Formats: sequence, C-alpha cells, structure tokens
Amino acid sequence: MRRGWIALATLLAASAALAQPTPAPGAEAERWVVLHTVRPDDTLALLSAEYYGKRELAVFIMVQNDMTHPRPLRPGERLRIPTAWKYQAVAGDALEDLAERWLGDRRRAPYLADFNGLPAGAALVEGQELTVPFHLTHTAAERERLEDVATAFYGPGGATKAELLRGYNFRQSRMLKKGESVIVPIESVRVRPEKLPAPDAAAAARDQRRREATARAREALPRVREAWLEGDYEAVKRKLADLDFNTLEPAVGADVGFLLGSAYVAFGDEVSARAQFKKVLERSPDHEVRADRISPKITAVWEQVGGRVARPVK
Repeated sequence: MRRGWIALATLLAASAALAQPTPAPGAEAERWVVLHTVRPDDTLALLSAEYYGKRELAVFIMVQNDMTHPRPLRPGERLRIPTAWKYQAVAGDALEDLAERWLGDRRRAPYLADFNGLPAGAALVEGQELTVPFHLTHTAAERERLEDVATAFYGPGGATKAELLRGYNFRQSRMLKKGESVIVPIESVRVRPEKLPAPDAAAAARDQRRREATARAREALPRVREAWLEGDYEAVKRKLADLDFNTLEPAVGADVGFLLGSAYVAFGDEVSARAQFKKVLERSPDHEVRADRISPKITAVWEQVGGRVARPVK
C-alpha cells in the first residue's frame, strides 16, 4: 500500500493543479470534510494517524488542502480533512436522486450502489445507511493512462479500477491528454468515528427511532415464532402489525418481513406474500432461508421473487 501513496505523492509534485478537491454540491458540502485547527507540533503524518489511523494517508489531507509537497504546518491554520461518510436514507430516497445530490450526476447511481454492496436499481428504505465517497479531481500534467491514475490513488492493484474511472467520468477512452481531468471517487478513506462531529438532530432522532423499533422487534420475535409454531397465524399478523418494518435494522427487518410474508401464504394471500417478500429482498438482498425450516409452499413463493433458499446436503 505504501508504494501507491508514494506514487500519488510523486504525481502531486508534478503539477500544482494536479488534484483539487471537488466538494459535494450545495450546502451539504461540509459533510465531505472535518475541519481541524492546527496545534503546535502537528504534522501531516500525525494528523493522518489521528484522523484515519494510518500515517501514510496524509497525502489525502495534502490534496484536499492544495498542497503539492509536504510542508510544516502553522499553528492556528485551518485544514480540511476529507472523508467518505455515512448517510441515512429517508422516506422517498432513491439511488438516482442521491447520486445526483452527492455525486454530481444521477448516472452515477450504479456506482453508489456498488460502493455499498447493493444491486443496481435497489430500492432504499428509511434508515438504511449508505457510504458516500468524497471526490478528488485529477488533472493530467502530461499524457497518461487511467491505469496509472488508478494505481496512484488506490494503491497497488488499483489499476483494475481504471474502468471504474472511465465509466464514472463517462469517458470513451482510458487515455488522458495533457490538461484533461477526471473525478476520482474515494470511498475507502474515512475519518475514525470518534473524530467525526456529532450527527444533526434529525439524524440523531432517526437513529433513536431505529434503535427503539429494533429493540421492540427483537423482544417480540420469540413470541411471534411461538405463535407461528402453534399455527396461530392471525396472532403472527397482529403482533407484526405493531412493528414498523421500514425503521428496523436490516437483519431484524428481514426476519420480521419474512414472517409476515409467510403468514400471508398461510392465509392463501400469495399476492400480498410476494409483495412482502420483495420488500425483504429490497432491504436485504442476501437474505437466505433454510428449506428444512419452512413449508414447501412458502419456499415456492419466496423463490418466485428471487429469494435464496439453503437446502440440506443429502
């Protein structure tokens, strides 16, 4: 990894205009950075260790603050510490809208999905947490390949991300001419959680609602499963109706949603069951159930919407 950051530092030294920070659009731009007032004895390497936990990531602080070479820091100087950050979805959010808002173009929605391990076009639910990358803009000091740019910014093995840079910038060619620029998304460099500012009141309230709803669901699930085993499907529906599926943590929400969908199957309402199972997969695409723990009829409906089923090896 260290060789990659050395390569990036070398590129930085080649041109004062090489890499300039690209803030997020609008008033939310400050989410991309943490502001730091330099103290006596602060250095770039120490700040990198303090904020990222790695001294060798200091180059990103340099880039964000228009430095082409490491230099002594001045006490009282204000520095911007760039970071990928977490966003909690609210009702009505869609990947395309968030890509336009945070990444500058709705066509980058598939990349936002990929950064978060989601399928392209995945539906979002309230409270779902997404990692949003920060942007740097690289300007070629001379003719160069995107493979070299990717290696410089992403470290050894980064050349494989040349196609990411090409697609992210809607380019036809992987070759940059002198003076041409590309945006480089950085999703893996994050300020340590304890160094981040406190969340705003709305985000804190949503997080509190999610924790409380998840706690209620965890408390209710054993009783719901007991009612299911007793064949009291009406009780299953009644108990689950009190739980707000959309505000639960994904794993717990998937359990709740699957049980509710199974209850619909038991009542012969396969249309509602499929709709409920689809919501489970939108929230937790990798949710898997065991064939030896559910009925063949539920298994069939679950598989109709693309649900995964683990079957015992005979």
